[in-house]
Amino acid sequence: MSHAAPSAERSLDRAAQAESSDATPALTPFSPCAAPSSENATTIAARRALMSRKGLTVEEAAQRAHARRRDAGTSRRMGRNDWLMIAAAASGGWLAWRGSTLSSQAPLLIGYALLALVLVALLARATRTPSRSPLDTFYLPDEMPATSEDIALLRRLAGEDAELEAITNAWWRSMAPIRKGDIRLALELRRAKRG
Repeated sequence: MSHAAPSAERSLDRAAQAESSDATPALTPFSPCAAPSSENATTIAARRALMSRKGLTVEEAAQRAHARRRDAGTSRRMGRNDWLMIAAAASGGWLAWRGSTLSSQAPLLIGYALLALVLVALLARATRTPSRSPLDTFYLPDEMPATSEDIALLRRLAGEDAELEAITNAWWRSMAPIRKGDIRLALELRRAKRG
């Protein structure tokens, strides 16, 4: 009788443990730094880039483009057409000088004709080329404002992803407009999540 009681208690304890293990899942140690198994370095980098997005105001983008235009103006190199005009002007001047020293009319007229052509080309270039290039040509691709198609795409992506919606909600209240670079960041996060 005494041997049967402890064995019955043991079997009851085992049954209670089995029931409790079925009712509650096994607990795993919690760590605030542990990422879900679906996370990888690409997803984390894309999320970090999206969350650290700094909105670029219209004035800031214009200042950057203005600085690029100024740098391009100071570092402009002479092209092939410039060298051709210089060579034609030098040849025309030399022929005109040679014709006048030899008292020969043919080289003199050819020299003046070349100088006239160079002058006409310079005038045409000065009147057709604006003194300053348009500022829009100096924006980087990511600095361009988002189009209506880009905004529709961003809204659709935010509707499909709650995390993206929470991040981009602040963009609509910001003074900085949404730009192409912001759309690219959202697409990169979606691509990283899909793997």
